[in-house]
Amino acid sequence: MASVVGKRINGRTYYYLVEPARVEGRPRIVAQRYLGSADDIAAAFDGGGSAPTVPADSRHLAFGAVAAVWATLER
Repeated sequence: MASVVGKRINGRTYYYLVEPARVEGRPRIVAQRYLGSADDIAAAFDGGGSAPTVPADSRHLAFGAVAAVWATLER
């Protein structure tokens, strides 16, 4: 289950979304995504004063979900 973890770097706290899993019987972080500082996260929730934009590109981290949706759409 993913969770939000704060890391203190040079006196400032930055937040990451981490996904732990067991690797060779030991818990390890297998995926980590940077969320930003508390101010960055608050600005994102408040809308940041600008309209949402369409990203120029995207990166799919899990192929299985995309394949399942594609198969459902083809039916």
